[in-house]
Amino acid sequence: MSKHVNTHGQKAESYNIGRPDYPKEFYSFLYEELGFKNAIIADIGAGTGKVTKGFLAKGSTVYAIEPDADMIKVLCNNLAGFPGCIPIISTAENTGIPDGKIDIIFCGNSYHWFDKSAAIPEFKRILRDTNRKYNIVISSLGPGCAKTESPFEDGMFVEKTFEYTVCNGFHEFLHGHLSASNAPTADEDCFEEYCESIKQTFEKECINGQVETKFTLHVIIGNVNNLKLCQAF
Repeated sequence: MSKHVNTHGQKAESYNIGRPDYPKEFYSFLYEELGFKNAIIADIGAGTGKVTKGFLAKGSTVYAIEPDADMIKVLCNNLAGFPGCIPIISTAENTGIPDGKIDIIFCGNSYHWFDKSAAIPEFKRILRDTNRKYNIVISSLGPGCAKTESPFEDGMFVEKTFEYTVCNGFHEFLHGHLSASNAPTADEDCFEEYCESIKQTFEKECINGQVETKFTLHVIIGNVNNLKLCQAF
């Protein structure tokens, strides 16, 4: 993760405006079907706290680990009303969480950035019970996102896919595109041209001022001891 600390640098506001929330069914699956009630969670790569908020609303205490200072600033503003949120500016490889403090580690669209040789030992250090059946949740989310290869050993995980539709006006549609790691920032020469191209796409696809986007959320749940050390994810 250290090589990609500023992957979304200068994009915190766009990320906050344009990225979709996870569906309610995701939280129901974890808390009701997998028994995550009362879990202390480490949300590693928390961004602006979109998923963190869902965990907090379920009554969890959440350590929100995020290396980007702009992201953490927005997260703190968004989650100021939740005393169970503990934000830390840090990385997956060196979270700053005390030993044995965590029940569940969540990595949302972030695990592929981590240095596995450092992150996996760190995960084991902060987990309260490394032998718990499920203690790592890894997700990928995208428009029509294809099923992701599991980073766990074969047969040593469960998975769930959620498909849902998000309706956005131009403001959210634009910032959704601007939040991408490869999108230009406002100080780049091509920024205005890029925004104009997004506007043209929106006008072409919108119905009654909104564009519907179908998202696929793929969730993989397993035990830290079954994570592959060398895995392109």
